Parts: sequence; structure tokens; C-alpha cells
Amino acid sequence: MKINHIITAILIIISFSCDKESQDNDFPEIIKGNGVFIINEGNYGWGNASLGYYDKIEGKYYHKIFEKANNRALGDVFQSISLINDELFLTINNSGKIEIVDPITIESISLIDGLNSPRRITKISPSKALVTELYNNKISVINLDNYTITDEIQVSGWTEDIVVQNNFIFISNTGKDLVYVVDKENLIILDSIATYPMPGRMTIDRFGKLWVVCSGIPEENKSGALHSINTENYEILETVEFAAVSFSNIAMNSAADCIYLVNNDIWKIDVSNPEFPQTSFISADGRQFYGIGIDSNNDDIYISDAIDYVQRGKIMIYNKEGNLISSFDAGIIPGGFFFY
Repeated sequence: MKINHIITAILIIISFSCDKESQDNDFPEIIKGNGVFIINEGNYGWGNASLGYYDKIEGKYYHKIFEKANNRALGDVFQSISLINDELFLTINNSGKIEIVDPITIESISLIDGLNSPRRITKISPSKALVTELYNNKISVINLDNYTITDEIQVSGWTEDIVVQNNFIFISNTGKDLVYVVDKENLIILDSIATYPMPGRMTIDRFGKLWVVCSGIPEENKSGALHSINTENYEILETVEFAAVSFSNIAMNSAADCIYLVNNDIWKIDVSNPEFPQTSFISADGRQFYGIGIDSNNDDIYISDAIDYVQRGKIMIYNKEGNLISSFDAGIIPGGFFFY
């Protein structure tokens, strides 16, 4: 009897493995509005970054869809996704490139290379985009007609996020604790705003205020903070200080009146009353919460669990009340989401 139980267990495991492999080999039917792309960063130096896709209608995850569409690996450390002129721009940090693909077929259209360590690409005009970098003292200007680097803005150190607001471009300089104000027309740095240590991700709220999350350096007793900035006179309006904790990822709900931050747990801050809450909105309960994204259609909250940063991670979907709806396996170090 014991042998029969062992054989049955082995057959179940084999069956489960085959089903999972079969699912991973599928390719999605991508329909605009039905899904979300998953940024699986992969391990630094391992070349195992991947693009995933979750079909919200089917409730099914599709793994490594770039590899399936193009018969080659995506690269090393997948950083971010942008949709520009109906094309997906996949920024691959440690490979020093940006892959451009069709958002439906995921087939390669072109490639921007010659970059050092790109972080994000943002469209600033019909024919131009800017690229921030980690290990390069410049911001590259991209010609969107031929995908080439045509110019650069000289800076010092690590630049991270880009937000365009009216006639100005705001760029966070994580290495120098600044937010640059750049003239959109002439691409000249007009001013810089001093922030708490390590400014990174940014977003605009319903009042037109720019919010910047500064992760701080807890091991050096340098607190992080969440700043709101007046985009017309560049004054810091509010500062919510984080003592002894470090926040990095930020997301805004569809009404642009609530900010969600990741630090072990998920924290929710009202932009009209920006105070650090006494309790978290969603508890990690021992999980390694890493990335966050908000579905603007229904304000569902997508949170990634990097687990041990080696094996494949998981995605949890919560409703706007903070109740868990569903979860699924993703790739290695799922770090971001792009709803499409």
C-alpha cells in the first residue's frame, strides 16, 4: 500500500509539472484593456530577465513571452516598460539597451543600444524621448523616428524617474538628492530642488502636485521622506518623513488622491492629508513585497512577492479595500506592472 501511495504522489507531481510547463509554453491572445505586463527583473548578471503577461479575463499568467515571440532571451535586469507611439519600450538595465516590440505580438521592432545602464524612457514630444541612467552622467535624448541617440543632457550621477508636467520635465537625481526642472522645449536644466536622500519614483496627483518618494539611507541614520512639490514655483509643499524605514516603489490610484508605498507592508497616504499612517494598509505577513501597480479600471492593487530573490516570485491581487482577490506565480524578482 505504501508503494502505491508513493507512486500516486510521484504521478501527481509529474502531472502538475507537465501542466505548469504546458502553461508556460502558451502564448497569450493580447487584447488591449484585458491584461497586464509583468516586469520580471531577473538576477543581476544572470541574464534571466523576462516579460510576463497576465490575462485578467482568463485569470491566467503567461511566462517569458518575449522569448517565445523572438526566440532569444530578453537580457539582464528588466527595469521598466513605457508605451510610446503604440509601441512597447522595454528597458533592460544591465544589458544597456531598450527593446522595442509590438504590444500585441511582442515581436521585435527595433533596438536602442549604446546606453550604459538605462532606467526609464519617457516621451516628451511626438518625436523625442528621454532616458535616465544609473551609471552615466547624462540623460540621453532619443529620436523616436529612427530610435537613435541624438543628444544628451549633462548631469552628475544616477538619474531615475521622469515626469512631464505642462512645459516642464521633472527628473529625479537619486545620487545627488535633487529633482531637476528641465525646459521641455530647449532641454536646459532651469533649476534643481533639494530633497531628502535618494529621491526616486515620482507621480502627479489630482491637484497637479508632484510627489517624490525618497528612500533615505537607514543604515546611515538618514531618513527617507515623501515630498509634494508645486510644479509652477518648485517649492516643496509637504514632507512626510519616514524614520528608520526605506520606501522605494510608489503607485497612485485612478482618482489620483491616494498614494501607495512599499516597505515590507503596503502603506496608504491621502494626498489631501499627507500623514504617515499608524498601521499599514496591507500586511506582508512574512512575504517579500517588492513591486506595486494599480489597475486604473477598478483600482485593484497588484503586489509582487520576490520571495527569496532567486526562485520565481508571486503576484497578489487585492481590491481597493485591501482584500485579497487572487494570486499567481510570475518570474524571477517581479518588480513592476504595465496595464494594457
